[in-house]
Amino acid sequence: RELTLARKLDAVADPVPTVKISQDGTGYLRLTEFNTRTDRRLGTILSDLIDDKKAKAIVIDLRGNGGGAFQSAIDAASYFLPTGTPVVDIVEQEKDPGSPLRSTFRAKDKQPPNHKIYNFPLELWIDRGSASSSEVFAGALRDNCAAVVAGKQTSFGKGLIQAVLGLIQAEGGLIVTVAQYYTPANKPVQGIGISPDIPLPTTSFFAPISLPESTKVQADFAALSQSCSSPFPMSRTTK
Repeated sequence: RELTLARKLDAVADPVPTVKISQDGTGYLRLTEFNTRTDRRLGTILSDLIDDKKAKAIVIDLRGNGGGAFQSAIDAASYFLPTGTPVVDIVEQEKDPGSPLRSTFRAKDKQPPNHKIYNFPLELWIDRGSASSSEVFAGALRDNCAAVVAGKQTSFGKGLIQAVLGLIQAEGGLIVTVAQYYTPANKPVQGIGISPDIPLPTTSFFAPISLPESTKVQADFAALSQSCSSPFPMSRTTK
């Protein structure tokens, strides 16, 4: 018999529901997930905060961001890294334990009107709810000396990539771990997470937001730049 199925396509949620700027020039945006709208939305907001409103520093709030689309995290990180800079490695275990298969994903080019932002004071807020693609994003920027990570807790530590295999003669499937994420500094994410560089007073994104002064973010970022030992030198100009 014929069946008629009704398909409903829900709208993709706005990944950046909150944007603000303090009187002294600290721009803030809360990034709740990485989805198909994140790339363009982030580019528009950064342009507005930096070019139009003349923000002196930026805070990206990743607290409670459980991840989302992996490719979206690569696109988002590309705003802050020179084209070709390593963002994350995916390591697959071969039969020979001593010869894992490693694939490096790199920062992409950005076409106008979006542009890259190099060496701009940037702070990322994380908590235990920051996982998966959030950790890819934060690990890439921190390891490449592009952002200071602030938090009271280490992130979740979700660094496994899994595949679902259907079982032909059974009503079910098998979830198999096929690879895992490593940050550009060759640090595993799984079970470890991203640790903060500096403390953040509150752990809950439900608490009132008190933005740090732009001079504080600038000072923390400058300290990171001086102490950071990224093997991938960045361009120190803003385009």
